Amino acid sequence: TLINTIKESEFNPPSFEEACRTSGINQNEKDLIEYIQSSDKVVKLADNIYISVESYSKAKKMVADHFETSSELVLSGFRDMIGSSRKIAVPLLELFDKEKITVRKED
Repeated sequence: TLINTIKESEFNPPSFEEACRTSGINQNEKDLIEYIQSSDKVVKLADNIYISVESYSKAKKMVADHFETSSELVLSGFRDMIGSSRKIAVPLLELFDKEKITVRKED
């Protein structure tokens, strides 16, 4: 299923279109897009990018664990921590900032 495809990709999710294609689903179905966006099984990071709730929770725990021994987390460190790309790390950190899990400091 589409949600399993997203879940299995952890921190390297395919685009929504690619996930639909892999799952054999027509991505243009409006109901599907509305369902996936309102689902409690995925978290929307950006247009066309979703990760599973489990991956989101795992990243949040990794950040909490990091802050037990350090007072700062830089983008490249977070990217490496989750084994992903900047394309995923930036919107995930922005979501953490929005939810007050992290606080962004400008360089």
